[in-house]
Amino acid sequence: MSLETAHHRSYSTFLGPAASSSGGSGANGIASDADGNAYVTGNAGPDFPTVNPFQPSAGGLGDAFVAKLAPDGSRLVYSTYLGGSSSDIGTGIDVDAEGSAYVVGHTSSTDFPTRYAVQPVSGGGFDLFVAKLSPSGDALVWSTYLGGSNAEFVFRKGIAVPVRGVVYIAGQTASSNFPTANAQQPAFGGSSDAFVAKIDETVTVAIDIRPGESPNSINPNSQGKISVAVLSSASFAAPDAVDRASVTFGRTGDERSLESCDAGVVDVDGDGLPDLVCRFSTPVTAFRPGDTEGILKGRTLDGLPIVGRDSVTVVPAQGSVATSGGSSSTR
Repeated sequence: MSLETAHHRSYSTFLGPAASSSGGSGANGIASDADGNAYVTGNAGPDFPTVNPFQPSAGGLGDAFVAKLAPDGSRLVYSTYLGGSSSDIGTGIDVDAEGSAYVVGHTSSTDFPTRYAVQPVSGGGFDLFVAKLSPSGDALVWSTYLGGSNAEFVFRKGIAVPVRGVVYIAGQTASSNFPTANAQQPAFGGSSDAFVAKIDETVTVAIDIRPGESPNSINPNSQGKISVAVLSSASFAAPDAVDRASVTFGRTGDERSLESCDAGVVDVDGDGLPDLVCRFSTPVTAFRPGDTEGILKGRTLDGLPIVGRDSVTVVPAQGSVATSGGSSSTR
């Protein structure tokens, strides 16, 4: 009896610039989705082929790239550069059930494209970048630096996306000031340490309950409204980013208490940036005596969850008076 095992090569293809180009490219990470599309990341020089790109041209001498190939390998669904003016290399990639690609790599660019960033600026040397692209590849959903003052690296399959919007990353750092949170080991141990990080794509926003008032007193028996400002920052323009219809506010943040949001521009905190002010029905917010925090939830216009918190003081129901903004509080 003889046994034979036959292997069938479904496809095999080059991926890079035209043969006449002097630019080189290399692939470092690959993932696939349930439909058989392949997602690839690596490094690319000039003339790398782009299709429906977020970034159509290289920002520096060498950029990361992200590409999606059709199940039969015959065409690029999308292909894009991803990088700044210095060196950027994609090293790992994963994809969620909706077809969004999550990419990790390292960069020495101080102008690497960031959006809704956990760490908006480079820590120094080679930092990691972590980025999410839209399913069509033509939009950067979010992107952030991650690193300290020395070098960080992630190798090959150093990224995992078990569910939409939750990213695990593992790699190596030489930075004693690598950013830590809820750390199993908070202190740097040697010349280089391993690291493990989890990123949740929820955007934390600053809010101001009852702008201009202190304390933020709330009478739960009032029939009035509570004003809440979603504050802008250099990387988050609240009036342009927040899906107003999605906003909820109250003791848990899930209360559907929205009455209205201002259409005009209001600078609540005097920082020169326009803020978004919304008003919520006091009875629906469900505050109770003893509550010390109000929570606002919602989504950005491109679907990212947002959450903000501010302190409150729930006061005894001894009567209420209306304020000029339509809100009410016990005095």
